[in-house]
Amino acid sequence: MQDATARETLSIVTSVTDITIHHTIRDALKLPGDYPIDGSAAPGDVPGWDSLAWINLMAAVESEYAIVLPLEELSEIETVGGFCALVRRLTA
Repeated sequence: MQDATARETLSIVTSVTDITIHHTIRDALKLPGDYPIDGSAAPGDVPGWDSLAWINLMAAVESEYAIVLPLEELSEIETVGGFCALVRRLTA
């Protein structure tokens, strides 16, 4: 029973973290607060997410989470969900 509760808690924490990251993405890209962030979307599918937006987003995430995003890992990001997973891993 404890394993199920731990998985449930981890799922909730992950969701809250993704919600926070999505909020940071919206702010950095100057998207409306209700713009739906799809984890399976490629960054290029999100309005305004170009090379300059990557730099702004990296700075915002590094500042907000007190992390350093490794450029070699960022270059391998294919989806918004992959970006969120990287941020979650670095903040764990």
